[in-house]
Amino acid sequence: MSSDAPVAGGGSARGVLKSPQDFAAGLFLIFWALIALYGAWDLKFGQLRGIGPGLMPKVTAAMLGGF
Repeated sequence: MSSDAPVAGGGSARGVLKSPQDFAAGLFLIFWALIALYGAWDLKFGQLRGIGPGLMPKVTAAMLGGF
């Protein structure tokens, strides 16, 4: 019997997380995104007419956390 076989009750024998390694990688990315946002917190974001020095770090950190 393989470990992927369903068990009585309809669940699987693998547990709550299907891929603990992917979950840990996601937490790692979120951690670094929060560190980047903290570092860029005091930089001005700017406006549409003139972007500020905080635009790129904050947008990059948000995208990193989204991935």
